[in-house]
Amino acid sequence: MNALITFADACTLPSLTPSCPFYELENDLPSCQEQCRQLASEMGSEDRPVVQQRIGGLVMKGRQIPKFVVGGMNDFDAGREFMAQRHLDPDSQSVTSLLIGLESHFIRAVLGSQTSINLTIEIWTELKKRKFPVAVATSSGMSATLADTILALISLPTLRKHGYLVPAIETVESEIENCWIDLATTSFNKFRENDVPEADVRPQKVLIIPKALRPKELQSDEIVRIARNDEFLSYIFHPDFFVRVHQWFSKILLEGPEAALARIVPNASLFSSLEKKSQQDEYGRWLWDRLTVTQLDQWALTSLTHEWNWIKNADDHGIDRRFLRARETELERVTDTYFEKKGYPFSGRYQEYDQKLRNSRAASTVGSMDYTPWRGVRHDSAYP
Repeated sequence: MNALITFADACTLPSLTPSCPFYELENDLPSCQEQCRQLASEMGSEDRPVVQQRIGGLVMKGRQIPKFVVGGMNDFDAGREFMAQRHLDPDSQSVTSLLIGLESHFIRAVLGSQTSINLTIEIWTELKKRKFPVAVATSSGMSATLADTILALISLPTLRKHGYLVPAIETVESEIENCWIDLATTSFNKFRENDVPEADVRPQKVLIIPKALRPKELQSDEIVRIARNDEFLSYIFHPDFFVRVHQWFSKILLEGPEAALARIVPNASLFSSLEKKSQQDEYGRWLWDRLTVTQLDQWALTSLTHEWNWIKNADDHGIDRRFLRARETELERVTDTYFEKKGYPFSGRYQEYDQKLRNSRAASTVGSMDYTPWRGVRHDSAYP
């Protein structure tokens, strides 16, 4: 995706890019129909903004490009590893490939699509055979992705009633979808029956917008506007509802694949009894992040803290070091990323702030959910 967008951004008049398959001559002049941008848009990509940057006495103008696009290939790339190994038998795949494969099977199950239960169990069994703490890692890491998927799934019918289609999600109506929508509706109706003023219980300063609902065609600002004018969307996008869904998947994944696949939807009374506070094993989340999430800025803050301690102090927290040695990270990059995510202008000043992170007791207790004050929208730290 990034290669496609970068290729499109580099294609400029007057010469365009002659090697492009869409390149054509019109009245002896280079031309095209901008098919590359249409492809990127259909795949859910947002345009990179044009920015101006003052450097000395010069003003540079151009498209903003993510650091990882121009930083060269990563030594570790979770997605590339999965794509290269997914066709192999489970006993021939790496832990990273197995975990991403496992996640894809569970996402398909949540969406009501056909998935191989036997293969899902086989992958889980292979990870256990290698003594990988698969239940803890998936409960802490995968559960957020599944909760995000559910929020997108149950909001789609209401969004469509407002006249919006979301091309980033392709679903077929399923029993699971209908059950989750019924559950959300029941929970919403019980909330409305309360006599407590909504403003006192549910301030609309922060909404959780699922990643799958943020393609170019439906920007976060637009979804927020729609949600704040629709009581049901406001309810399911509120952190309280997301945390309960997150808690549910965390709970069932600890019970193993058979139980998790059989209990994708809780009953209403059990769902309402779930705590509104996110509880997860932060070491399991660290293990999940470092083996499945390529970019450090998409890790949870707690994962960055434990990674720092692992590099600096060889603190493995009892995790088998075979899994920690599967990937190497740089101390300076981990430190800089941590402070960038915290919103401090410390990037590139490792020596000055290395001691600050080492002595920070607060760092070890920071939750994995990050509030982004921009636009009043909260995104889970695992998703950009």
